[in-house]
Amino acid sequence: MHNNTRKLRRSARLLFPKTTLDPSVIDQIVEEGFCDVCVTFVEMEQMFTDQGFNLEQAEQLAQMAQERGLTLTAFVSYMKYQHPLLAREPQRAMLVCDPLDINNRSLKTSDMLCPFQPDNKQRYLDLLGKITKLPALREVHLNDEASLSIRNCIGCYCPHCANQFEKLTGSPPPRTCNWSDSLWITWLENRMQSWIDVHAEFRDHIKNTLPSIAVGIKHGPRPAAMSFNPWKEAISLAHEAECFDVLALNPYHFTHIHIADFRPHRRIVSEVTRTLVGACLDCDSNVYPQGFMPPGVSTPLNQTGWSVGRNRPLCTWC
Repeated sequence: MHNNTRKLRRSARLLFPKTTLDPSVIDQIVEEGFCDVCVTFVEMEQMFTDQGFNLEQAEQLAQMAQERGLTLTAFVSYMKYQHPLLAREPQRAMLVCDPLDINNRSLKTSDMLCPFQPDNKQRYLDLLGKITKLPALREVHLNDEASLSIRNCIGCYCPHCANQFEKLTGSPPPRTCNWSDSLWITWLENRMQSWIDVHAEFRDHIKNTLPSIAVGIKHGPRPAAMSFNPWKEAISLAHEAECFDVLALNPYHFTHIHIADFRPHRRIVSEVTRTLVGACLDCDSNVYPQGFMPPGVSTPLNQTGWSVGRNRPLCTWC
């Protein structure tokens, strides 16, 4: 029977270590009744606009959290923000094409890693191994805001992925959207299943070390807002909910006004929450609303770098 017991947690998401990696800030978080602190973990060369915590900073924060009875949630980037690595080793990138563009079937090099190449996977597994050693760790969310779709294009068509698909079917992956072609359907199904499989591999790597840790994926708002058709992104929230302990997303108010067509746009928070919780059933759901507002509108961000997340069912706000 479905369990309707409410389990609400308040999580302070810290984005900028320069302003939040401070004992007084962590004390304030405790005083305001938060249960957890959440950080996006990035390697030094991935950092952008001073956002994200490197391993040394994450260790400091985790220690301060543990001393104050807080737990830690880590968002661990994988495919995104890898520009320095891809500049050195472009063969690691996800290759994509637009299957609806009848005039151009050529492959394009994306600015994201292919999540399936063995060298990329091993690099991420090594990083996850370091994350599992952090004190106070409660949850790990994999592959921050990634998918297999980039601006109307889909992937991955890199040599590794193309070879794997050809071994399975005897044919290279198709580049043309054709709903009458069984190979096209097989390609879409393969992409979705491969997405689940690779993240399940990462999940098992964590749980072999720390079985009690909750492992999930954190998406941007697109999958739950249905901004892109799921066959493009290769993301099935229902399948992910069967595979992981928790799913999370971060609806951005205002900055995603052209991606999610909800009007008035602040409905994005309630609508994506409804979709995520509906997909998750007995799987926990976290929503981290980020209240970016246009000039002249109320509800400013009074505390730089903070947002709030709660487990299912959810009441969220910007």
